[in-house]
Amino acid sequence: MIKTINFPDYTPSGFFKLTAGENKLRILSNPEFGYEYWLNKKPYRFAHANKPIPPAGADPLKPLWVFKVYDCKTNTVNLWELSKPSIQKALQSLIESESWGDPTGYPISITVTGSGMDTRYAVLPLPKEPLSSEIQKLSDESTIDLSNIFNSGGTGSKRNTEFNL
Repeated sequence: MIKTINFPDYTPSGFFKLTAGENKLRILSNPEFGYEYWLNKKPYRFAHANKPIPPAGADPLKPLWVFKVYDCKTNTVNLWELSKPSIQKALQSLIESESWGDPTGYPISITVTGSGMDTRYAVLPLPKEPLSSEIQKLSDESTIDLSNIFNSGGTGSKRNTEFNL
């Protein structure tokens, strides 16, 4: 059972959303990789092996990383659809670093400043620490299945039911 808490900046749909200021999270899974584009205000997602050519009028195709994460602000386990290249590059640098490595071994802080086209993201690893038993229990009890993000023909129209949230 996923715990739902109503916060002003919280998206109660079971999806992690970055908000202005500091966002602390703990990555709980390996990523699923794919692609995403938007057309007529609807997301279309595809597994990495099925790279599409977006139709005319669609936003550009973006690499998409999907993780199960623990949101430290809301104390909930959520799905994180990461399509921001600057955050992907920062996480890749941490993964490749001998000092940090696997991002499931430490919390991460992402600070969001600015808005619109001037939005900036600062990604910082926090001191390594074992996953607490409380977070592990929430993760084990969640029904999030990362692979389902790519099982609806690309459309995100059934987000909540696809993830049994």
